[in-house]
Amino acid sequence: MILRWQFVTENDFGSRAIQWFTSGRASHVGFLLDDDSELGARFDKVKVRGKTYKPGVHIRPPGYADFASRIVIAVKVPDAVGCAYRSFLFNAIGQLYDLKAILGFATNRDWREPDSWICSELQAAAWEHAWMTRRLFSPASRISPVGFALVVTGSGGYVDEQGWYQ
Repeated sequence: MILRWQFVTENDFGSRAIQWFTSGRASHVGFLLDDDSELGARFDKVKVRGKTYKPGVHIRPPGYADFASRIVIAVKVPDAVGCAYRSFLFNAIGQLYDLKAILGFATNRDWREPDSWICSELQAAAWEHAWMTRRLFSPASRISPVGFALVVTGSGGYVDEQGWYQ
């Protein structure tokens, strides 16, 4: 099974601030489903079938934002591992976005608390849940999109030929 993530930035203050505080090129990471929709945690609201959902974990349609940069990284995993990863994410749908976690980069929040998520925490927690690696070593408040990209590429991830980078 191939798992894919998109690592993106947008042309707005929030995206640039996240890049600056985390010293990285990406300000968001989301898991790509087979139809290129994204399953992940974001602060923006999402509208699905006429209903608007609060910020948090949702499935967003392909092209839901105008990205300034985007790279897709893929990794091949055994089917059981991929199913465990996807199952964790699908079970998180509807959980709230953790605005405190953004402040956690300065306040030492434990990123493994399962009550609410930012994008990279959610993906890292699913990664650990699926036993794709041993428990990640990271200071409690420092799991960022770029940190997660390093984990994925260090585990055999590669830039998908369908991905692009600016």
